[in-house]
Amino acid sequence: EMSWDDFARSGFSNATLKGNPTGKLALHEQTVDTVVFDGVDFANLTLSKVDFRNVLFRQCTFVNLDFSDRYFGRVRFEGCNLLGTKWIKAALFDVAFKDGNLAYANFSSSSLKNVLFEKSSLKESFFAETEFKDVSFDDSNLSGAEFFKTSLNGIDLSTDIVEGLHCEKESLQGAIIAPAQAIDFIAYLGLKIKDE
Repeated sequence: EMSWDDFARSGFSNATLKGNPTGKLALHEQTVDTVVFDGVDFANLTLSKVDFRNVLFRQCTFVNLDFSDRYFGRVRFEGCNLLGTKWIKAALFDVAFKDGNLAYANFSSSSLKNVLFEKSSLKESFFAETEFKDVSFDDSNLSGAEFFKTSLNGIDLSTDIVEGLHCEKESLQGAIIAPAQAIDFIAYLGLKIKDE
């Protein structure tokens, strides 16, 4: 473990940090590399133009943080609260979100390559013109999530909650669903189900 002061002195790399810094810490135009953050509330840090690579975030809090235009490479979020985070035009490469809260997160115009969402809440999240390559949603809650001009082709949604998901027909083409989910998607085909 390292103190926050030493972390700042070492150029924000190669550290394990637990808990919050005393006082406000500002990072500007930095790449944070090879760091474990454990139980950190990022409301205590001011981040501007900060990228992350080879980073593990464990039980961290990022409520309403703005990661727009930032780069995340080989990053894992475990049990983190990412409620209302913004990832507009962000680049995520080799990123995993496990047991996370990403409700109301906005991934518009971002690029996601080799990204896993596992056992995470993405309720009311927003994907517009988002580029997916090797993206997985496993056992996650996508209720009320919106996919607009974002191709779900080849993406397996069969283990996810998809109730009230919003999507145009074009985005949905080629998505893989479980038989029991078909009823949630039938409206997109312009079909109506007759009440028995």
